[in-house]
Amino acid sequence: MIADRLVVVVDDEPDLRSLICEVLEEEGYSVVSLPHPSLALGLQQTPSLFLIDLMLPGMTGIELAQQLRQGPFGKTGMIGLSASSAMLRHANDSRLFQETIQKPFDLEYLLEAVRQHVA
Repeated sequence: MIADRLVVVVDDEPDLRSLICEVLEEEGYSVVSLPHPSLALGLQQTPSLFLIDLMLPGMTGIELAQQLRQGPFGKTGMIGLSASSAMLRHANDSRLFQETIQKPFDLEYLLEAVRQHVA
């Protein structure tokens, strides 16, 4: 069962992750904040959307998305975030993400993307 308006933010940058979570919560979303990709693999609840940094410790966001898609999150929306143009291209080519967003980004742009992809 998909948790209504639950967004999982996976990013190893604590300040950015905190800011994203704060903004999403102000908009009425429930948020799970994860600093490491391995924590996302153990989720018990199906979120409406994942926001995944593409440059994570231990595995890339693309590798994480592949593992999530092979498990119980095959149809869950995913947005990839990265400062690296090469990683964004690779993520787009992977077709694992509904959208990719270049860091740094405008928070309103991010919110609009979340609104579009949360059922």
